[in-house]
Amino acid sequence: MAQVHDVDPQLIQRTRAWLLAQRNADGSWSPELHGMHEDPTAGAGETARLSTTAYIAWAVFGRRMDPALAATTHGYLLSHAASDIDDPYVLALMCNALLAMDSGGHDVRPYLARLTALRQASGDGKQVWWQRAANARTAFYGAGLSGNIETTALATLALLKSTTEVATTRAALTWLISQKDRLGTWHSTQATVLALKALLAATGQPLGGDLARTVSVSLNGVAVESLVIPPDQAEVMRQLDVSGRLTAGSNRLSLAEPSGTGVGYQIDFWYHVPGAEPPLADGPLTIDIAYDRTELHVGDRVTATTTVINHMPQAAPMVIVDLPVPPGFVADADDFAALVTSQTIAKYQLTPRSVIVYVRELSAGKSLQLRYHLQASMPVRVTSPPAEAYEYYDPQKQVLSRTVELVAKLPA
Repeated sequence: MAQVHDVDPQLIQRTRAWLLAQRNADGSWSPELHGMHEDPTAGAGETARLSTTAYIAWAVFGRRMDPALAATTHGYLLSHAASDIDDPYVLALMCNALLAMDSGGHDVRPYLARLTALRQASGDGKQVWWQRAANARTAFYGAGLSGNIETTALATLALLKSTTEVATTRAALTWLISQKDRLGTWHSTQATVLALKALLAATGQPLGGDLARTVSVSLNGVAVESLVIPPDQAEVMRQLDVSGRLTAGSNRLSLAEPSGTGVGYQIDFWYHVPGAEPPLADGPLTIDIAYDRTELHVGDRVTATTTVINHMPQAAPMVIVDLPVPPGFVADADDFAALVTSQTIAKYQLTPRSVIVYVRELSAGKSLQLRYHLQASMPVRVTSPPAEAYEYYDPQKQVLSRTVELVAKLPA
């Protein structure tokens, strides 16, 4: 934080001293056992201790600490041979920790070689990433795509620090950029933080990308615009809206890159389909929302009941439920305050268009039922948007409910 914000140096010293005081005699740090929710490292045994130690060592010894202080931890890490570590997330943490303790990078070489060997690559070789087992979670609960982004960002940071494997590093950065969501972030907090750290660390590095870029955009064979991106603005996102040029029927959007410099791009396309809704797909989570009536008078209240079910054999941590507040209706905040008091939910956030509900954990095979009221504030005939549920740290586990038409009339 001190790199981007004023921090009292004594606070850093005290925090480092406290962390060192928690270290075990063999130089390791024990995994935390969370009291409020399931520990993401639970059941991982020595691997959990190794990844915890590597993560903390990366922080504690990252600022030219006395080598004598790092000696026991350095020895503990090196006691785990690179060939015995199959998890790229743990390997990436190991590499960053060892590089923090030894800027020369001699001891880290076999771990970097093992990490590089575990990479995945696209067919054209322009993108590289690291992939974990389907149900594996990072220390910050990242799983699925979020877990892969965390792992790839950590691997990229290590490769940048070691200044080795330039082509792999460049391809990993390209993959990270391609994983942005439509909001320009990387789905979860830790994935976003680590991706940004990797991209910032690459700024100014000789990775072969310090050239001007050109992108020519055409729609239906007609040139729209030619974007020129100077080398010093490579990290700046340029937006181009072509929705006003779309015509009825089929449209073809083409992007050409005459400069041949490897430009990352993202296309965001919204559309509406008339007719009946498609059937809801089965998934690890399901969500359903029911209203006790769909026609009422202005000033009356409708009771909404939302049910979320976890169909997975393991708990779903940090579940977010986004409940719609249809136009012309107002949600009763007291209902959600009562859900917090009863510890049914952890907290909620009320907005004019939705109520965002935070659930610490939904146990395996269990359901969560949320009952609340919406008051009609004006006469409307409106289709209520679907409710949404997803794991915050694995947003690919996202489900939607069906939409419902609500009618509010003026009293007779």
